This record gives sequence, C-alpha cells and structure tokens, in this order.
Amino acid sequence: DDPSIQAFILAALTAGGGITGYARTGSIPSIAAGVTVGALYGLGGLRVRNRQPYGLELALAASFILAGSSFPRAVKTMKPLPVGLSVVAAFGLYRFGMLWRAQDDSRLLLVDAHIIFDQHNDQFGHQHRLDKARHAGCRNKFVGAA
Repeated sequence: DDPSIQAFILAALTAGGGITGYARTGSIPSIAAGVTVGALYGLGGLRVRNRQPYGLELALAASFILAGSSFPRAVKTMKPLPVGLSVVAAFGLYRFGMLWRAQDDSRLLLVDAHIIFDQHNDQFGHQHRLDKARHAGCRNKFVGAA
C-alpha cells in the first residue's frame, strides 16, 4: 500500500520494458521512452519516500506520458505489449491521481482550519479576523508545503 514502492515497481517495469524492447528489436525509441518514464517513476518514488514535494506529481506525470503513448497503440493494434503498458499507465493514473487529490484536499482543510482558528474574540465577545498579511503568511505556509 506504500506509494513509493508502487512507484519503484512501475519504474522497474517501464525501464525493464524499454531495455527489453531495445534488446529484442534494437529500438532506440523503446529504450529512451522506457528509461525516461522509469526514471520519472523512480524519482517520484524517492521523493514520496523522503516526504519531499512533487513526488506524487512526478509519478502522475510518468503515468500521463505512458498513457499518452500506449493507449492509442493498444486500441489500434490490440497487441499484448501496448495493452500491458496501458494497464500499467491506468494503474498509475488511478493510484497516484487519487493520492494527489487526497493530498490536495488535506492541504485545503489545513488552510481552512487555520483561518477558522485565527479568529479571535475582542473584549465585547465580537469575532474579528486578524490582518490580511498574517493570513497570507498562514496560507503560504500550508499551500506551498508538500
């Protein structure tokens, strides 16, 4: 269930597939695409594991690139390799897309919660928001974090 492990598995599958494609047919585009997409998955997995920003985004980008190249070929040829790559891409799009969406939703909740708790009561019991500059600093603190 660890997204970094899933990214590493997809990295190995795509890079290994590109290397295999080159070994079997001598295809330079196969090795270039496979190793590039594999590197994106691998870097995304490392960043997720180390809790650095843009890890999920890198894995999601790799899935979009893989889907963009494999889906049309799978539909056109119905050959096992493009279909298999399409399944890998679909898994990546779903898994990393859902995690990215959940991460984005949790950031927004943190910002909303912080704004709610930034309100205070004056001596008459009236609520007042703190100045806008303070809110801007609060918002940047959470929205920019990974």
